[in-house]
Amino acid sequence: MTIKTISPFTILFSALSSLTLGLLVLFNFTFIADVTLDMISFVFIVLGALSILTYIFNKEKRLLIKLFIGIFYVSLAIFIKFNPIFLGISIVRIIGMYAFLNFIARLVAAIVLYKNKVKGRAIGMAVSIISLVFSLILLFHPQQYMYIVAKFSGIYIVLYSLTLFSDFFKEISYSNTIPDRVKRKIRIGLPLLYAAFIPQHLLEKINESIKINPRNDIFVESKESYIENNYYSTMEIFIHLAPDCANGFGHIDISIDNITYSYGTYDSSSNRLFTLISDGVLIEANTKEYINFLNKECNRSLIGFTLALNKNQYSAIKSKIDIIKSNCYEWKCDVQKHPNSTYTDETNLLYLATNCTFYKFKQGYFKTYFTLTSNCVRLADTIVGSAGLDLIAINGIITPGTYYNYLDKLFKRKNTIVIKKKIYRKDTFNKKDELSNH
Repeated sequence: MTIKTISPFTILFSALSSLTLGLLVLFNFTFIADVTLDMISFVFIVLGALSILTYIFNKEKRLLIKLFIGIFYVSLAIFIKFNPIFLGISIVRIIGMYAFLNFIARLVAAIVLYKNKVKGRAIGMAVSIISLVFSLILLFHPQQYMYIVAKFSGIYIVLYSLTLFSDFFKEISYSNTIPDRVKRKIRIGLPLLYAAFIPQHLLEKINESIKINPRNDIFVESKESYIENNYYSTMEIFIHLAPDCANGFGHIDISIDNITYSYGTYDSSSNRLFTLISDGVLIEANTKEYINFLNKECNRSLIGFTLALNKNQYSAIKSKIDIIKSNCYEWKCDVQKHPNSTYTDETNLLYLATNCTFYKFKQGYFKTYFTLTSNCVRLADTIVGSAGLDLIAINGIITPGTYYNYLDKLFKRKNTIVIKKKIYRKDTFNKKDELSNH
């Protein structure tokens, strides 16, 4: 199916809207706060009224819980309206809690870097201490620092608008068309707390589509683009969607020349800290067999984005993969050591299904897998970054949701290197093979 791409002027409108909002937050926060407060109160009033009316008029399916929910919403709207400081303090404390979690993540990441003797541990420790101080201030003195948080929010929105302006100028100047120079830039993306849960949201949407049309095994979207007929080769980025996949946050692989590279916690015997930390394991598998295994054995849906590459980008990616593999040694899973035993875990079943190769890292950043920093997304981004894709996380944390949002936006624009989007659902290849045999 060919999709209609986003107009450059839609991007321009979003940029102008974001810039206006950011400037208002920076220089007229009181006005924005009052408007936001009125909007939230109004929404709660409407939701409450609808719940109460549903209880009153729906006599056949009258649920008392509807009445209680309606009263709660209305009461909350009145409370917020007459206690505006409560909402502001709550938001600041939520940000403080996020900063404290960021401190823990940074601290663990710095310890992992120290253990592996990797550069950056001192900076990581310093950033973690700053996060701790910031979180304690916001948690215990939210009202005094509410104004500062507002200023930082305004700056963030303004910087985000500049990213959108950059996208607009690229679109109208066709500078997205496979460039000869491979160069990365810094982008300001969605807030991490929102982007982290995108895979779960997508999974729910795909499950709904399966209920409506259970025989539609693979869904493909493409777009009309100058790049589509002017590239040297392609690669694909897979984003996994499953409730049991990385605690619901998803997983990312890359595929080039029909070989998939995936980085994760494939050695369960090395799992530590509630599986957040483990030995980093890289796998190399045939792409078709790998997707077939995930669809059939793991009940996992995938979203694949196809990237068009010029010769320089293709060579850079292949070279980066070779460099990464040169820092690895081959590791054998249990079924390779003891083939006559029975196994039910994903790692051993994956080997039996695909005859894949496992690697562990000799040293460096990826020697130890850590869910929040040295994760599957970071390795994929390290490889894809050699092709010039400009997704670099300012806060050092990139999630599969962050990557999905970035790639999906590139796909919806006309002249970018993301030219195709596929949804692979369970048993895709098996069903196609069965049909071909009849």
